[in-house]
Amino acid sequence: MKKTVLISLTALLLVGCRWRSGKGERQIEFLRVTFINVGKADSIVIQLEDQNYLIDTGSAKSTEQLDEALNQLGVNRLAAVFLTHAHKDHIGGFDYLSKNYQIDKVYISGLGEISDNDVIYQAKGRNIPVEILAHQTTLQLTPSLTMKVLGPQHEFEDENNNSMVFLLNYYSRKILLAADMLLDAETELLGINQDISADILKVAHHGQDDSSSAEFIDRIKPSYCIISTDTKEREKSADPELIKRLGGCEVYITEDYEKGILLMLDNFGEIYSGKLGK
Repeated sequence: MKKTVLISLTALLLVGCRWRSGKGERQIEFLRVTFINVGKADSIVIQLEDQNYLIDTGSAKSTEQLDEALNQLGVNRLAAVFLTHAHKDHIGGFDYLSKNYQIDKVYISGLGEISDNDVIYQAKGRNIPVEILAHQTTLQLTPSLTMKVLGPQHEFEDENNNSMVFLLNYYSRKILLAADMLLDAETELLGINQDISADILKVAHHGQDDSSSAEFIDRIKPSYCIISTDTKEREKSADPELIKRLGGCEVYITEDYEKGILLMLDNFGEIYSGKLGK
């Protein structure tokens, strides 16, 4: 079941609470996923229990937005930063981030240009461990949250297709984070004999029409679709034809929210949507 509500910062910062039913007292646990408005770029915060994870860092010019969002979310330490691929609108904020926040580990793919990028030398120079994630690796982020690497399966010529694609599993709910994956990598993912359905989809490549085929969307069957972009920076992003393909999905575009889009998932299967901020 999904619920669209305005979530306040007070609700956001709740780690858990208790409520009484006919079966007695029950503990509610919230997974919080924030898609930060960093312009035509990507940055996603995952929060559960006392752990904070960041997927991509936005661009160098969006560090102010990144910093404001992390401060509002109460983040000063990151258990891990995942850098999906080597494009500047995904990793450009890392230098600032690594100078100003404690980062326990950085995860990258062993494919594409990321392993020889300056951000890796920045991380190692600041004594931040860097670990390579292979296709089909599953990380147990917390006892109730796993992250599986669905792609890339091999190296592509186009760096967008070398994006790490993640499937998060939290109790009965799933989130697919497609980074900048294009149609070639998408087609290969469709060829894998596994369930890639998800309740929430971070739409690939800022919602441009070179990704998210009708077949791909049909396989995922998302209820929520998030597009991270600024159409003033990239007119072809949040493409109307692509949005039509999303069908009955509830579409959110980060440029429509001052600081970002917040989704909260509880351990009973409820999904709540709102905005970061007041």
